[in-house]
Amino acid sequence: MAEQGLQGKLSLERGVAERPAHRSQPIQSHDSLATLPGAILDLQRTAGNAAVSQLMIQRDDDHSVAAPSKSTTAADEHAKAIVTAAQAETPGIEERAVNAVTAILDTYYPDKKSMVNKVIWVEDLDGLNTKAQGRGPKVTGELQVGRKFITHTTGPNFARHVLQVAHELEHVQQHRDGMGGNKKAPEREFLAFYHEGTATEVPHTGHMGPEMRIKLLNQAIVNYNLLSDDDKKKYEDQYKDLLEKKTSYEAKMKPKAKPEKAAGEGE
Repeated sequence: MAEQGLQGKLSLERGVAERPAHRSQPIQSHDSLATLPGAILDLQRTAGNAAVSQLMIQRDDDHSVAAPSKSTTAADEHAKAIVTAAQAETPGIEERAVNAVTAILDTYYPDKKSMVNKVIWVEDLDGLNTKAQGRGPKVTGELQVGRKFITHTTGPNFARHVLQVAHELEHVQQHRDGMGGNKKAPEREFLAFYHEGTATEVPHTGHMGPEMRIKLLNQAIVNYNLLSDDDKKKYEDQYKDLLEKKTSYEAKMKPKAKPEKAAGEGE
């Protein structure tokens, strides 16, 4: 993700650091599905592309948010199995973290797997981080996962974690599209946070509430304010949409006013 220092880290479950595309630091190899528990292996083989076909990493010209029905937001057995494996006592937390991200990739983004060359454990990382590998249209990403991501991979957070992985995949695509380097970091983060904060949940992964959406959109605003005047004008429609949606999410957070009692009415 974008280079550190350009914006504060998101406090819940993710870091927002990313190094430039030309730097490489292999740490350990991601051994695909070999270490996943049997239940997750079975899920990955049978997860079905129906959910994937309904998923989109939202692009600039398509950022509408449908209101998902309860039947599509309710976590299914695939989501529950990934969460169960993530919260198990064995194997160790490092392996469970890599397995959880791998399972999300294999279950919900099988057509994007080639964009990730490995998934590795970085304990102190505040969530997820993508480190671009190579240059040009064949850039891949080293996806790094930290302790906070795996300890928060629970039912209430799962829908957001799936979208969080999409955020990282978007960064890989951005590098492929020529948006690498320090100067482009605010632009990359503005778009990725905007898309993540307004995206419809992947079917059958659960629900991401308005409080988390507001936090993500606040990060998008931080990065929008770091853009050049030309880039701000370039993305003014997206920014306007962001503010409108943020206002709608904030309205959902406000408690409903209690009706006033008539004079003399008892408690």
